[in-house]
Amino acid sequence: MNARCVTVLICVVLFTATFVTDVFAQKSNPEFIAVFAPKPEYPNEARAKSWGGSGVVLLNVDTKKGLVISARMLKSTGHKVLDDAALNSFRQWRFKPGASAPKVEVPITFTTTGATY
Repeated sequence: MNARCVTVLICVVLFTATFVTDVFAQKSNPEFIAVFAPKPEYPNEARAKSWGGSGVVLLNVDTKKGLVISARMLKSTGHKVLDDAALNSFRQWRFKPGASAPKVEVPITFTTTGATY
């Protein structure tokens, strides 16, 4: 694959990941309205080593306040540094009070272009 094809492919993947993230957040679970949902940072160590992986994070939510009480990996990404980045981000999430389940599963994928959920 030549450099131009790779560049086009990366742009398509980034656009798709952003679109899918928005659609997932709004369409698949409209009752789980995240009012603050920062994306995980892709750690420099992982980027330097071209590490990637997919996992699932379980959020325990105080439904009255919309605060994440705890987060843990249901399925690891395969790299502790990526798991830690995901957990640090998801612990900051906030949901619309009264509009969330007490437990929310969030799939996460890290690639060399960043993180998507």
